[in-house]
Amino acid sequence: MLQLNDVGEGESVGYGRRFIADKPTKTATIPIGYADGIRRAYGNGKGEVSINGKRAKIIGSICMDMMMIDVTDTGAVVGDEVIIFGEEIPITELALKWETIPYEVMTSISQRVKRIFFKE
Repeated sequence: MLQLNDVGEGESVGYGRRFIADKPTKTATIPIGYADGIRRAYGNGKGEVSINGKRAKIIGSICMDMMMIDVTDTGAVVGDEVIIFGEEIPITELALKWETIPYEVMTSISQRVKRIFFKE
């Protein structure tokens, strides 16, 4: 996670003011976006990520290189790990929300995302 911000009631986040806070909200900016393979349609409260074992809604529009999430109830601090999919958010769940199959989700992740291969 790159940055934390406090957003007051009535303030907006993201391009086109797509998210307007209905209460004081703590937001985080994370360095992944549609250029990395995250669908833009997954923003604006449709998608979630996991941080500190808790789910956090994606708020506002997903940008090219980043997205914003609501971390109000997560206890998040700058530098915390954010999970896009994994044990906490199965890739099958992500595929259902994207209206596709897990294989397409995996192949849509761009070459910008570092790969680490494990061999047993």
